[in-house]
Amino acid sequence: MSQIIYKNCRVNGQLTDIEITDGRFSTLGNFAAAGMDLHGCDVFAGLIDIHTHGGGGYGVYGVDDAYLADNMQKISTYLAQNGITAWYPTTAAPAERLTHMLSLDFDAFTGARIMGLHLEGPYLSKNKPGAIHPDNMRLPMKTDFASYEKIKFITVAPELDGALDYIKEMKDTVKISLGHTCADYQTAIKAIKNGADCINHVFNATPPLHHRDTGVIGAAIDTDSYVEV
Repeated sequence: MSQIIYKNCRVNGQLTDIEITDGRFSTLGNFAAAGMDLHGCDVFAGLIDIHTHGGGGYGVYGVDDAYLADNMQKISTYLAQNGITAWYPTTAAPAERLTHMLSLDFDAFTGARIMGLHLEGPYLSKNKPGAIHPDNMRLPMKTDFASYEKIKFITVAPELDGALDYIKEMKDTVKISLGHTCADYQTAIKAIKNGADCINHVFNATPPLHHRDTGVIGAAIDTDSYVEV
């Protein structure tokens, strides 16, 4: 059993010591034993980044297969150094370009843990492409991927043909996020009722908040959806 003590740190605003046993926080209190002095720094849970295309100068989108694993390792290291303990590499590449990424052993990377992929597409609106190439976009189709074991998030524009049925069918397999969309309020609400529970980068790549049709933004306000800000 290994133990580490951090001294003089703040947890929820209270000055305390922290005992870590076998890599896990175990006890708060004032310990007589020596330890690392954090000089009043705040201690909080590691962050989980559910939507990131890279970090530290390295990316996962549009990267040649030969460099992808090296980039992902460098990103994992960079994120861990900045308080992020887990992340979802995010890509808008079409299904046929993801074979190599899906073949990687995510557990082999050190640093911030790779929890699975966030596919920001390809089921997006060509009218709200943002930085994503419209040629990569298509209508939702479950059979694009033989396995969803490593795919944990998918961003969908709910106004696309078949999107509402796709969301309803896939909601227990992956988390569905709404984004890069021109959906009106009613369509967004239907998508949320069908199982979508996250909104991508609110206000970005969606229609603005309009008094006659509040769109995806209004649907986010009126529901318990998680929003990326």
